[in-house]
Amino acid sequence: MMPIFRCPGRSVPRIAWEICRDYVLLDAGIMPAPGGLLDQAAGWIQAVGFIGRERAKYLKKSDD
Repeated sequence: MMPIFRCPGRSVPRIAWEICRDYVLLDAGIMPAPGGLLDQAAGWIQAVGFIGRERAKYLKKSDD
């Protein structure tokens, strides 16, 4: 195993952390902007959807 000399969180781009935070807010029912999802960029919507699908897979595996 390779030793880690710096925080793994420093190697993840800031935008990835922001999208993860946005996913948590959406999951709680809090919309990102006054216009809701329709005001968001297509890439943002795809990224949040990807996180949701991956989370669902993880939760399904943990139930088995």
